[in-house]
Amino acid sequence: MRKTAVVVGVLCLVVAGSLAVAAADTDGDVIHACYQKNSGQIRIVDGPEDCRNTEFAVLWNVVGPPGIDGADGEQGPSGFPGADGAPGPQGETGPEGPQGPSGVTGSHVDVTPVDVDPYAFIHVTTTCSDIADIAVGVGYFVGDPPRVEFSYSFPDTRSDRGSDWMIGFRNLTSEIVQIPIYLRCLDITP
Repeated sequence: MRKTAVVVGVLCLVVAGSLAVAAADTDGDVIHACYQKNSGQIRIVDGPEDCRNTEFAVLWNVVGPPGIDGADGEQGPSGFPGADGAPGPQGETGPEGPQGPSGVTGSHVDVTPVDVDPYAFIHVTTTCSDIADIAVGVGYFVGDPPRVEFSYSFPDTRSDRGSDWMIGFRNLTSEIVQIPIYLRCLDITP
C-alpha cells in the first residue's frame, strides 16, 4: 500500500511539474513548489517563501543539463548523380598547328624486267623510281604455261625508306626466262 502511495505521489509530481511550466510565475529556469508532508500533494508557487509550515519547499530545473554526445551514425548511401551542368562558353581559337606529313597525290607502276637463269632461284629487290614514294604491292607474269615458280613477296624493311619490295622466283625451265616485275608505288608530295 505504501509503495502504491509513493508511485501515485511521484506521478502527481510529474503531472504537476508539467502544468507548472505553463501556470507558474517562476524564476526563469527553476520551478518552485510546496510538498504537503501528510497528504503528498504538491502545489506550484512563486518561491520557497510561499510554502506553509506543513509543506516542504522543492524546486527543479525547467530544462535539464545537456546529455553527452551520442555515437556517430553509420555513413549513409551515396546520393544520386547530379544533373549535367550547363555547357561552358566557347574557348578561344588555338594556335596554328605544325605542318602535317607529306600526303599521297596518286600512284604509278614501275616495270623492272628480270632475267632468271635456267633452274636458278633468285631474290630480287625492286625499288620505286622515286625513293620518296612508297611501294605498296607487286605483280609479275610467270608465263603460260608457268615458266617460273613464285616463292615470296613482301616489303623490304632493311632500309628506312618504304620504296623497296622483295620477291623470290625459281626458274622451272632449262632456258633463261625474263620476268617483268610490276611495282605499284604511291606518289608522295614532299
